[in-house]
Amino acid sequence: MKKLKKLLGEMDAFTQYIEVALRHLEQGYNATEMTYNQYVKATATELGMNLHNIDIENYKQKIILRHLIIPRAFLESFVEDLQEDIKGMGHPMFDIGKKAPAGMPNTELNRLINHINADLHITVDLTVFQKDLFDYYRTLRNAVAHASIDSTKIEDAYNALDINAIHAFYPTLSAPNKIENLTFDDFTLCTANIKNIADMIVCSLESAIRWNSPEVLSNACFANVKQKAKVRTKERMLGYIKHCANMTWNIVPSVADCEIIYSSLV
Repeated sequence: MKKLKKLLGEMDAFTQYIEVALRHLEQGYNATEMTYNQYVKATATELGMNLHNIDIENYKQKIILRHLIIPRAFLESFVEDLQEDIKGMGHPMFDIGKKAPAGMPNTELNRLINHINADLHITVDLTVFQKDLFDYYRTLRNAVAHASIDSTKIEDAYNALDINAIHAFYPTLSAPNKIENLTFDDFTLCTANIKNIADMIVCSLESAIRWNSPEVLSNACFANVKQKAKVRTKERMLGYIKHCANMTWNIVPSVADCEIIYSSLV
């Protein structure tokens, strides 16, 4: 989860940098009597570049669409990492497989949630609008990544959105928008939704960890427990174990769970 947030944070900063540059160009153009193309060409020439014939409205849409490609890639990486994390939480056979249940889009996210529900007996209770919003931006991303825009499919994905629920949850954002009217808020909404979905999945796993399993007890975070226990009190060691677990899984074990780990390792 920390890795996903770090990557999305870096991506947010990168896209904001591009957005600032675009708005700066537009602001400068508005202060002149030149056409936008003339202003861009003059500015580019000053910077030693050759740039002209930019259809700014069409260009901005394409920029936003391309921004939507990267967050999906980060989510795929998150799913792969989390699958390994779950194995290390005492579920060594956990595998999301290659196919989602019938009637469900075959995405890594759907396969992950389905197997958490079915194999770990934990309900990841995402709201309908979170799923639909993810599917909408995924559809836009696929259209760009595969250079094949299916207008009907995109329109259907947009029409499935509960706009009121989304605006109630994200009141400061003027999104989602249709493909022809995308704004920077769409990118912000896309990444915010991914972060919230990932947070809900991770939080749901708190009860899934088996503290006395070989996978947990052999984790590198506990490698020094036995050695440190020789010079520290049991009370301090329980605190140390709790800290190690929290830093590794972002889950705080109970005192009883810390006792189990301590008894197994010392």
